[in-house]
Amino acid sequence: MKWLMLVICLLNGLVFAKQCENPRDFMINLNQELSDQAKKTADVDQLILDVGEKLEGISDAEYVISRVVGRSGYRDMTEAQKKELKSLMARQLVKGLVGALMQVDSGKGLRFYPYRGAVEKVAQVKALYRSRSGASVKLKFILNCEGGHWLIQDVSMDGVMVMDGYIAQYKPIVKEKGVGGLIQSLKD
Repeated sequence: MKWLMLVICLLNGLVFAKQCENPRDFMINLNQELSDQAKKTADVDQLILDVGEKLEGISDAEYVISRVVGRSGYRDMTEAQKKELKSLMARQLVKGLVGALMQVDSGKGLRFYPYRGAVEKVAQVKALYRSRSGASVKLKFILNCEGGHWLIQDVSMDGVMVMDGYIAQYKPIVKEKGVGGLIQSLKD
């Protein structure tokens, strides 16, 4: 009987665990915040600084790091290395997102497709925008729900995953120079 009560309590905890809001709504709100900030700032470097803190807080830099350095490499890192690399990788993600944002035709904005799935731990939100050159660009945001909040794990632009670019660029540095070498190259 005690075991049955324990199982029921555990299941209730899983069912009532903090869930994230609808991922599409999250991305629409984030897009609006970033668009408003971009309209206020013409200087790209200043824009990166202005929105950097917001995006650093919602980028899943730990996921990116673990993909770049591998599971065993991630486990072998010191807490100081993890913290520094997380901040540096979050900045890289910020630069990519701000770069994409700067290409959006401000008159058109992003058009988000309806989200039809159940809100789960990992979600994909699809969007479309018209670039300043007039080309249509498909976006896909891969989100991870952690503690009731969405974190951005990856972004795909016309089918090209940003994560794949990071892995291709940074894995050889880790292999040749280790995590310390990666940290130094991201600082430069």
